[in-house]
Amino acid sequence: MTDALLPRLALLAAAAVWQAARSRHYFHMLQLNSYRNERYAAWLSKNAPRLWFFAGLPAAVATAVALTMGLPGMLAAAFGYALAAVYTLCAKKPEKKPFVVTDRVKRQFLAAAGLLLAALLLTALVWRAAPYWGAGLLLLFVTLPVPVGLPPAANRLMAGRERRIADSFVRSAQQKLQSQRDFIVIGVTGSYGKTSVKYILSELLREKYNTLMTPESYNTTMGVVRTVNEQLRPQHQVFVCEMGARQVGDIKEICDIVHPTYGIITSVGIAHLETFRTTENIRKTKFELADSLPENGLAFLNFDSTPVASAGYTRPHVSYGLTPGLDCYSDDISVSEQGTSFTLHCKGHEPLRLTTRLLGRHNVLNITGAAALALHLGVSPAGITAALRRLKPVPHRLELKNNGGVIVIDDAYNSNPEGAAEALRVLGSLQGRRRILITPGMVELGENEYAANRELGRVAAPHCDDVIAVGRVRDALFEGLDSEGFPEQRRHAVKNLREALALLPQLLTGPSAVLLENDLTDDMES
Repeated sequence: MTDALLPRLALLAAAAVWQAARSRHYFHMLQLNSYRNERYAAWLSKNAPRLWFFAGLPAAVATAVALTMGLPGMLAAAFGYALAAVYTLCAKKPEKKPFVVTDRVKRQFLAAAGLLLAALLLTALVWRAAPYWGAGLLLLFVTLPVPVGLPPAANRLMAGRERRIADSFVRSAQQKLQSQRDFIVIGVTGSYGKTSVKYILSELLREKYNTLMTPESYNTTMGVVRTVNEQLRPQHQVFVCEMGARQVGDIKEICDIVHPTYGIITSVGIAHLETFRTTENIRKTKFELADSLPENGLAFLNFDSTPVASAGYTRPHVSYGLTPGLDCYSDDISVSEQGTSFTLHCKGHEPLRLTTRLLGRHNVLNITGAAALALHLGVSPAGITAALRRLKPVPHRLELKNNGGVIVIDDAYNSNPEGAAEALRVLGSLQGRRRILITPGMVELGENEYAANRELGRVAAPHCDDVIAVGRVRDALFEGLDSEGFPEQRRHAVKNLREALALLPQLLTGPSAVLLENDLTDDMES
């Protein structure tokens, strides 16, 4: 084995760069898990073994063989690691939620670079003093799940600094909110439907108010804080704030910053049951919004959600849903390819016949809650009618597209049982077309995941002509389909979305409709 230092350093540096390139995916997963190491660890427990072992072990074997060849072997191994790093960075899979390289991520990258540099220097020093021990450390370095461990290690190293930075951003947001005059803050939360309600409500309120809403899925504490700091202007009169949660206390944390006067609770269900553990924890967390409202505040509660209706909330509230007799309800619903028509009934107002391009009964439910609050804040019935006529579908939420004669129903962001069932009913209503479902099922449901996906298959059976099941939940989906006598030759199992789309042209015979129900999440391997 050669004593030349430079080839060893080149090999070590190339291996470190390869490990750093591989860690990008895991930094993304840490970001998707709100930079919380415990959530990242829960994701890792499901995915880690197959994600790092089959890359690290072959690399270690190849490096060991190369080291027996002396200088040429070291250079060849270094070149191989460099190529592997380039390939890893250039061959990224499409991301449902793109990795955003924020200042926080950059600081984590620097901390990770420091950790890699320390490992590189240690190995180099040992290799110089004891060549065989140094070579062993290198092989251990490339075999171990270094890319998996870098993000949480860097996150922990930077925790104190990040806490101080976050506190400064929170104080800045609070000061901006306090400086607003005659300002209304509305919180929107729920297991399902909160993003759609946020979009709908914002459009209705724009008929009377200069309205700001949290964009896209900015529903974490720091997402809300960033929206306030970067987008809130003195001319804004209303802030519609979506509030997401994965554990008890998340909603209260946001409320303590923005201090909402009004709140909408769209539902309580089993979304994120893995992190909440119990449905009672989910209900308690969603009602943190209602409990945070001031004495002159008002909660708008979806009483079609049984856990919401049975919560026994006694403070001022407006009940809404599709059930006659509630404070605000909708009925006489008609759904077609062109959209949905229904009649809105709210206490103190005349019945209102409305039409929207949005599809499905659950969108009528979302509109009902939003309209109830908009009417309370003085938006006219004519304004609501006009806003709903021009309202576009929320992207990836039962969004209908006509693609060369094939109707595509994009429901990629819906992963809850109620929304999925409604999307399937819309698909089933498209008579005269071959109706195809593509879905990876529902995830993050903990021990309920198998049962929920079996029920999804059962509900899908009467509404579909073909089902393409993607990934790990196919057994549960197929069991549900089988229970309803769905033809075996009409169900198809694929590993990923790419395979599903490759299979699709074989099924598009004549007029067709395709439902994309829930996309593969970025933190889910197939």
